[in-house]
Amino acid sequence: MKLNTKNIEGYENMTPEEKVAALEGYELDMTGWIAKATFDKTASELAAAKRDAREKMSAEEKTAAALKELQDRNAELSQQILISQHTAQYIAMGYDNTQAAAAAKALAEGDLKTVFELQTAFNASREKSIRAEAMKRMNAPTGGGTEETESANVTLAKEMGREAAASAKATATVVDAYRIK
Repeated sequence: MKLNTKNIEGYENMTPEEKVAALEGYELDMTGWIAKATFDKTASELAAAKRDAREKMSAEEKTAAALKELQDRNAELSQQILISQHTAQYIAMGYDNTQAAAAAKALAEGDLKTVFELQTAFNASREKSIRAEAMKRMNAPTGGGTEETESANVTLAKEMGREAAASAKATATVVDAYRIK
């Protein structure tokens, strides 16, 4: 046990001899503490009482207690297996190990709020990585075509313009023919 020297007035400014004298005269407040001998005696009595209780149990009670212990252990192991299986499935879907473990644990415990939060975060991350991958695969824009491509495009545009003008002229001619004079 460590003494709190802050309770001794002026302790920091004392000489080593004064400190020894102050510590020798210091009375430790032991209220609320239990003597070691008393504690040891009580712990021994408790252990003996447990031993006696186990010995007095009937065979049926012992079997029931052992069965209960096995059922509890089985439930615990089943939970761990379920979490492991879910973790493997989440990893197979692309989750990282920590996200997969957290999602699997939340799912096994029925914490759907956490499952949905992790799913949303995973979807956002996945979408971001897919977009980044698509951008990597995209060809960089060339800044325009070659002379031949431009002239072919210009020629096509001119031809389409001529056809549109001819069509408009033919339409006007037909409309004029049917006008009442």
